[in-house]
Amino acid sequence: MFRRRHRIALLITGLFVVSSVEAVEQTASNADSALFAEALDLIEAGQHKQAITEKLDPLIEKCESVYNPKDKRVFGSKNKGQTRIYLLGAINGFSVSEGRGLPQFNKWEARSKSTAMTTAKDGIAGESKYALTVSYDCTLVIFLKGSALNTLAEYENAIQALMQALDFSPLSAEITNELVYTLQAQKKWKTALYWSEYAELVAELFPDVEAPGRDMARAKRNTGYSLIELGRLGEAEKKFKEVLKSNPDDAKANGELIYIDSLRTKSKQ
Repeated sequence: MFRRRHRIALLITGLFVVSSVEAVEQTASNADSALFAEALDLIEAGQHKQAITEKLDPLIEKCESVYNPKDKRVFGSKNKGQTRIYLLGAINGFSVSEGRGLPQFNKWEARSKSTAMTTAKDGIAGESKYALTVSYDCTLVIFLKGSALNTLAEYENAIQALMQALDFSPLSAEITNELVYTLQAQKKWKTALYWSEYAELVAELFPDVEAPGRDMARAKRNTGYSLIELGRLGEAEKKFKEVLKSNPDDAKANGELIYIDSLRTKSKQ
């Protein structure tokens, strides 16, 4: 789960930029970056509890204190496309933790001509009358905590952390996929299916440029896993074949298709 150190380390260089457009280019705190790096070291050493309590939780507290405006919602953005949607207020009614439904992406474009937006040179940090957008760094810290809690099999606490990360960055397929893993570990198949389908939607609209197709493949596999457990084998088979269409060598998808065949054979005996 944590064989991502190099990719994650690349994202911490701008850690904890304050939430205003005028200050988005402020140099990050070396202490904060060091604390995050120490958390990664502890996790790689198998010291997940220590990483959470001594490193990640203090960073999360700082995030919560810095990004806490009273008049608008703050989003952690990973790219320009996400920033645009956040600043247009397209998902301001979407709250993961409150279960208030999925964002209606087809409605946001109507606001594009009437909404004034200011963004930094990187196109990520910005401000509008609806929202503030900041870097993805705080999201990453909370996500890492959720992943560590999954490793510890503390699934309820993991869900709480991942929901917090998703409320901050609801357009993250990476976080949603991790949430689905947690729900599947608890055998909450219907809920897991709901979120894996959402992960597919987000992965399609905002693919990870560092690893194109990765989030989508995991989302589709997750959808297939839940469909199998719900007895919907035909739909599951179709989903795994979609994965193989993009990557014929996907061992997990191939393995699940063999498993589906075995279930069908058993049902005929």
